[in-house]
Amino acid sequence: MKKISVVILFICITFSLIGCKVNGDKSEIVDDGILIGQTSISLGGESTDITEVTYRINLRNKLGKPISVIAIEPVISKDLHDRLIDDSIRLEVNKEIESNESEEVSGYFNIDTKGLSKEEIIKFEIAIREYKIQTEQIVGTD
Repeated sequence: MKKISVVILFICITFSLIGCKVNGDKSEIVDDGILIGQTSISLGGESTDITEVTYRINLRNKLGKPISVIAIEPVISKDLHDRLIDDSIRLEVNKEIESNESEEVSGYFNIDTKGLSKEEIIKFEIAIREYKIQTEQIVGTD
C-alpha cells in the first residue's frame, strides 16, 4: 500500500510539472511588435510667426518577423493641435523593419506662434509621449 501511494504521488507530481512547463511557455507571445526607443524633439524655424516642431524616434521590431510601418502620427495636446498650420501631421513612412532591427524615423509639423514670446511657446505641452503607428504585416494561418 505504501509503494502504491508513493507511485501515485510521483505520477501526480510529474504531470503537474509537465503541465506547468507547457502552460508557462510564452516565448511566442509578443505584447507589442513595435517598440519606441530613443526620441528627441527640437523647435526651430525661419520665421517668428511659425515654429517648426521636429521629432525623431527610433522604432524597434520585436515581433519576430518583418513588419511594414505605413505611417506615424504624433499624438499632441489640444492646445498644440489648435495652432497647427496644416490639419494633418501624419507622416508617410512606408518602410519595412526586419525582426529585431531598428529604424530611425523623423518628421515635423508647423505651429502658429505669431505674437508669442519664446517663454510662451515653451509653456505649450510640446513633448510628444505617444504616437499612432499604422503597420502592415503578413499573418499566416495555422
